[in-house]
Amino acid sequence: MAKKCKFKDCNKKMTPAEKIIGLCKCGNTYCSKHRHDHDCTFDYKEALDKEQFISDNKCVASKMAGEKI
Repeated sequence: MAKKCKFKDCNKKMTPAEKIIGLCKCGNTYCSKHRHDHDCTFDYKEALDKEQFISDNKCVASKMAGEKI
């Protein structure tokens, strides 16, 4: 894992805990200040397998539809 934040011009040295927490799905490691505001290249929409998601959640949706509020 990287020892420093990968955000441009940051280069903050990170502790082992920060390295684990700051690991992004794009594969880079960021400090707490830059974890959310970097240009992430990971495509969340592509990663979601819609058919698998629907089949996993059919039971939940049908149970919720049958409940009375």
